[in-house]
Amino acid sequence: MLAVHHEQLLCQCAPRSGRLLPPRELGKALRTLLAAHWKQALARYTTLARTDPQQANSLKAQAQAWMEQVRRHHLTPHHLRVPRTDRFSCWALPECVRRQLLRQLAHAPQDLEPQHRLRLLFIVPVTPTLRLLDKLAVYLRAPHTCPRTGRHRPMATGQWWPLPMERVHAELVADVVVVLVE
Repeated sequence: MLAVHHEQLLCQCAPRSGRLLPPRELGKALRTLLAAHWKQALARYTTLARTDPQQANSLKAQAQAWMEQVRRHHLTPHHLRVPRTDRFSCWALPECVRRQLLRQLAHAPQDLEPQHRLRLLFIVPVTPTLRLLDKLAVYLRAPHTCPRTGRHRPMATGQWWPLPMERVHAELVADVVVVLVE
């Protein structure tokens, strides 16, 4: 990743590991839905058990298998699991670059002169999941402080703010995707 301001190269940042985490409330909501589904399946099982025990056992087994599949593919202990088709790349921006980008995003693009815009240039290798450029999204990490100590946490996990797509330009060049954020 390259950061350019006033036609000068400010910094070059190396990629780092990280992950996108949905809010914890979504995991809790999915667990609540699974519990409600299990209650409905048990109610149907008890009514069918008197007339057709074989179908009732089959219904109960199907409900258990489906719920286990949902848990395995979509839940972690605290969050929803990110789909396997989604890929995530992360770069550690210096705090001054992040703050300037936030200031710039607060203004309309036509309000800033072209030479005074901060530009971030990302070069991402093409992967099988990155076939369609319309599926590309750019996020800026939300500020996060540790609730226990109150210190700034620089890790690449947590909540993310999506950048407006009119500020993001992506092009496929040879075997890489070049993403420009203004």
